[in-house]
Amino acid sequence: MGIRKTRVAAWSAVGLTAVMVLSSCGWVDSAAESLGGSDETKEQDMRVDLGPGETHSEQIEEIEEFVRVMQDHLSDDYVWRGGESDTWSAEHQAENHRPIANCSGDESFRQMAIFDYEGLDAEQALAAGYEMAQDLGFSTSEEITADGTGQRPMRFVASGEGGRSLIIRQQADDENIIEVFYRTRCSEHESLQEAFDRIVGEIQDQQREERQREREELREEIRDE
Repeated sequence: MGIRKTRVAAWSAVGLTAVMVLSSCGWVDSAAESLGGSDETKEQDMRVDLGPGETHSEQIEEIEEFVRVMQDHLSDDYVWRGGESDTWSAEHQAENHRPIANCSGDESFRQMAIFDYEGLDAEQALAAGYEMAQDLGFSTSEEITADGTGQRPMRFVASGEGGRSLIIRQQADDENIIEVFYRTRCSEHESLQEAFDRIVGEIQDQQREERQREREELREEIRDE
C-alpha cells in the first residue's frame, strides 16, 4: 500500500506530527463543548464499553476497543500512522506514542491514534461514522459534518464524555484517502505524566546519541582529508 512508508518517518518524534495535524482542527474541541446530550443519555445509547479511560493503560485499552469498532464498520484494510506495521498494536502505542497535552487542564493528557484508508468511498465512510458514533455513544455535530458533495470535502465529527472525539475526513491533499482520528478522554492520572516523561526522555536520549554519532563521523572525515 503506497501510503505507509512516507508517513512513518514523520512519527519518529512519537506523535508530534499528529498534534500539529489536529492543531488545525480547533473546531473539534469547540464543537465537543457545544454538543448536547447528558452523560446518562450517552450511557443508555452506548453499545461499546470504552472503560473509564483514566490511566495510561486504560486509555490504551480504550483505543484497542475503538479499533475493533472501526474494523467492524470500515474494514481492517487500514494503515496505522506511526506503527512498526500497518496494523495497530497496543504494545507499540503504549511504549512509543507519548500522551498528548492538548486538553483544557494543565495537567491533563490523552492518547490519540490516526488511521488511513486508501480508496474508501467518502459516502461509505460518512455512513460508517454515524454507525460508529452510535456504538460509542458519541454525539455528532451536523454544523461541522460535511457530506463531500459540495465544495467542502467529506468530514464527520463526533464527541463523547471527557473530551473523547472521533474525526473521519477526506485527506486535504488526496481525496482518495480517508483519515480516521480517535482521541481518548482527558485525564490527570499520574500514569499519563509518567508515560509522557518516559517517552520524551527516550526521544531526547536518541537525539543526543544521533548528534554524538554525527560529530564522530565528522571528526573521522576531517582526519581522513
